[in-house]
Amino acid sequence: MIVLRAFQHMITARAGLSVLLVACILGATPPAGAVDFVVMDYQGRRVMLIRDEARSEKYPRGGMIARGDAQRFAQELQRAGKIEEILFDSGGGSEPDGLELGRLIRKAGLATRIPAGASCASACADAFRGGVARRIEKGGRYGIHMPTIAGNPQTVQKIAGIMEKARAQGSVESAQRLIFEIEQLSAQAAARWALYVMTMGASVRIVDSGAKFLASEMNWLTRDQLVDLNVVNVD
Repeated sequence: MIVLRAFQHMITARAGLSVLLVACILGATPPAGAVDFVVMDYQGRRVMLIRDEARSEKYPRGGMIARGDAQRFAQELQRAGKIEEILFDSGGGSEPDGLELGRLIRKAGLATRIPAGASCASACADAFRGGVARRIEKGGRYGIHMPTIAGNPQTVQKIAGIMEKARAQGSVESAQRLIFEIEQLSAQAAARWALYVMTMGASVRIVDSGAKFLASEMNWLTRDQLVDLNVVNVD
């Protein structure tokens, strides 16, 4: 009985925290802006730069890859006409849009590049791998971390609902269901990432390299690692 009561208190506390986190994600925290698509000349070629939107009063945290940006990219690419290469400077953002950006880049047969002084991490790193030819200039940075489901509001809401039910029932079975749900969603995210990596011609070992770092951390790959994992395929 003492163990069950302790478990109930733990579930209650975690459920309350989860509900608070959902509120922050969906309402209390100002939404991030999207990325900018800038058509420009670079080293004698006509390119499109995908970069995080600058900080502003509306978006105090600045912009990142957001839901719907892949669709925006397709429209901007069609409007831009002939583009030879896609450049990146982004800290990441929406995982589904990062993957879809990469697929669209591959479908268009475009090269990708991270210029000197620019960074491309998380969802941006996924989009970068869509390039047929992939270059990272000296001084450019490429970062990966474990696949995460925490950035998906629908998933967070679903898990919060399970936690609330577990709190109300105070049962081990409810806690087990929560664990199973998280395990399944995490496994699906990892499998989705691995399939995408292989489809884009990079080494699936990159999934293991990313899994060693939490989503709140970043593994900035060295030049040797980038070549070894076939992230960079053009010198």
